[in-house]
Amino acid sequence: MMGAALVQDADETRYQLATDRFSMERSRTEGIQTRASQGMGVSGTLMTLFLVLGNSALSNLKNTNPLIAYLQGSLIIGLILFAIDLLVFLYANRFATYRFDPSPSAITGGLAKLKNPDLMRQVTSNVVDATLYNHGLNDFKTGVIKVGYYLLGISVFAIVLFGIELVYAFGLQ
Repeated sequence: MMGAALVQDADETRYQLATDRFSMERSRTEGIQTRASQGMGVSGTLMTLFLVLGNSALSNLKNTNPLIAYLQGSLIIGLILFAIDLLVFLYANRFATYRFDPSPSAITGGLAKLKNPDLMRQVTSNVVDATLYNHGLNDFKTGVIKVGYYLLGISVFAIVLFGIELVYAFGLQ
């Protein structure tokens, strides 16, 4: 009798550890989604500002300015970089299918036939499988977000170069 209680306690402990890890992975998912959304917001805002201010500045330059073609090219390259960056963040923020095990149909189906120790072991196994799957998906999204922020840095550098070219172009007028 004592051995059965210890096995059940061990099963409950494993189940509790698995569900705690699943909860931590779910919290991580929410943080990743927030970072991807923030990246989209920053990238979209900077892209809009770059477009509006760049076009405004270019319209104030004379058409005879020798740097006008370089400035237009810099503006286009910067906008393309921001557009790619925005698409990367959109890709990271896309809807993905996360696993939540056991499925509701399994609760009333196959799991309904199991007795307590077997049921707890099967549910624990399902939760562990879902946690591992979701962890892999979150790792992939984290990598995509890192690429997005790297591209955002390059895009901001393009703005700085455009600004330097613009100051030099206005100095030539």
